[in-house]
Amino acid sequence: TIYKFMQFVGRLSLLAFVHIMLVISYNANAQEGSWGNTFIHNGGNTTFFGAHSFVTGGSGTQPGLIKSARTAPLGILYYGPSATYTGADDANHVDGYVAKTGTAAFTFPIGNGTKLRTASISAPSAANDVFKAAYWFENPNTATLPAGGPFPVANLGTGVTGVSTAEYWDIDGPSAVDLTLTWDAASNLNTLTGGDLAAL
Repeated sequence: TIYKFMQFVGRLSLLAFVHIMLVISYNANAQEGSWGNTFIHNGGNTTFFGAHSFVTGGSGTQPGLIKSARTAPLGILYYGPSATYTGADDANHVDGYVAKTGTAAFTFPIGNGTKLRTASISAPSAANDVFKAAYWFENPNTATLPAGGPFPVANLGTGVTGVSTAEYWDIDGPSAVDLTLTWDAASNLNTLTGGDLAAL
C-alpha cells in the first residue's frame, strides 16, 4: 500500500511539474504589455523581445505610459531585434529613452508624457548597432538635459537658417541612417520655416 501511494505521489508530482512547465511555456509566448505607472530608474533597463502593447490592460492614472530616468546614468527601455509595438499615442508611450538593436528600421515611441513625438530611423547596417532616442518639449536654449545643454539655437550649421525653440530630440547611434521626425501645431513650423515647409 505504501509503495502504491508513493507511485501515486510520484505521478502527481510529475503531472504538477508538466503543468508548471506548460504554464511557463505559455507565459513565455504571451504578448508583452505595459499597464501604466512604470518607471525605469537610473542605470536600469527593460527589454521587450516580442510584440509589446502599450494599452494591454491599461488602467490607472498613466495607462501605458512608461517613464525612464533622463539623467545619467540613463534608464532605458530596449526593443530587441524582432520587437514590435502597438498602441502608442499621446497617453501611451515612453517618456524618456528608448533604444533599439538590430538591422530593422524602427520608429521610437517617445514623447514628453502628454504627447507622442516619434522619431524614425532607416535600417542600420550592423546587427549590433544600438540607437537610442528621447524627446523634449522645451526650448533647447535653456535645456539642462541631455548632458551638454543648453543647446544655443544661434549656433547654426552650414546651410541651416533656423532651429526650433519649441522642442528637440536626442538621437544617438554609431552609423549613418535616415532620420524622420514628427511635428504638431505646437511645433510652430510656419514661423520656423517662414511659411515655406519645403525649407524644413
